[in-house]
Amino acid sequence: GAEIDAGGGQNGGGADLTYTLLGPAENLSPAADKLVAFIKKLPKTIDVKATSEIVGPRLEIDIDRAKAAALGVSPQAAAMTARAAVGGVIATKLRMPEGLVNAIVQLPPAVRNDYRNLTYVPVRAQDGVTLVPLADVASFRWITEPPTLRRQDRQRIVRVFASTVGGAPIGPIDSKVQAILKEPGF
Repeated sequence: GAEIDAGGGQNGGGADLTYTLLGPAENLSPAADKLVAFIKKLPKTIDVKATSEIVGPRLEIDIDRAKAAALGVSPQAAAMTARAAVGGVIATKLRMPEGLVNAIVQLPPAVRNDYRNLTYVPVRAQDGVTLVPLADVASFRWITEPPTLRRQDRQRIVRVFASTVGGAPIGPIDSKVQAILKEPGF
């Protein structure tokens, strides 16, 4: 289930119709796709799209707490190592004419953009001596999701936008959308 709010681009510059879907993440994309497909079939609608359609790849690294404990690696150290390998860490601040500037240390793009290289990044065990490859305590998988996750009341949201052809009134379109949204199973 998803909660849906409707609004319009009253002052210009935006879509004529905007619907906000709010609910469990696994239900949002299918619900948005269904709503987009319905609105596209309505006469006098154009540029129908959902924020869930704009997706990109993202590497998800899951730390296995049991494996980490067995190898003497803290999950926090593994997560911090993974974060540093991909996003870098601020090593120090440099005084420059424009003020203090962060000096970020990170792997070169060619290395950090290939997850196979990240599997070999060493994580220091709690004994302070042993180095364990990140792959021994983590799993790696590519997922797709929007580049920006939008939330409202701490729940994930997806917005569906539509414009009208030649300034057609939004009332008839919105009333059809509202009617279909009230149907069970939509």
